[in-house]
Amino acid sequence: MLRALTLPATLSRVLDPLRSCFTAPSFEVFTSLVAGLVAQPVSRTVSGMLTRAGLAGAWQHCRAHRFFSAARPRRV
Repeated sequence: MLRALTLPATLSRVLDPLRSCFTAPSFEVFTSLVAGLVAQPVSRTVSGMLTRAGLAGAWQHCRAHRFFSAARPRRV
């Protein structure tokens, strides 16, 4: 289970229209990585995004790397 991340309302409003593009678990990973990307001003790596989102110790790095390498779009 992913640790829940509380996003600012403004960021949630930007990301919510994209919710239908993802499965529920993938959307959780996506929003977490976006939050980490916004908070990571310099080295924009997957590991850096996890660290800045506060998830580096909460779940394995392979989960985020797998999001980019193996995630499939949701079928509509």
